[in-house]
Amino acid sequence: MFTEAQLMPNPVKQDLHIRYKLVRPARIWFTVHTNGGVGVCQTAPQNLSEGHHEININMGHLPTATYVLYVHVDDMVLQRVVVKK
Repeated sequence: MFTEAQLMPNPVKQDLHIRYKLVRPARIWFTVHTNGGVGVCQTAPQNLSEGHHEININMGHLPTATYVLYVHVDDMVLQRVVVKK
């Protein structure tokens, strides 16, 4: 359902640019959490068609640290590590 995710840049200073591909229509949103599990930002859920998509997440206001990006696709959750400079 979700393939070819690309996070750029990583490490990130300001905006995290995410390119991804959905292999079928899905409801998707992204959340960023500290290593302690505290949510620090979230995108609005969107119903998207299959195909390639992109989104930017502003991380400029966050302190330097390692964060976990959660990708919510319907009832599935994937995680990726993001380093904030």
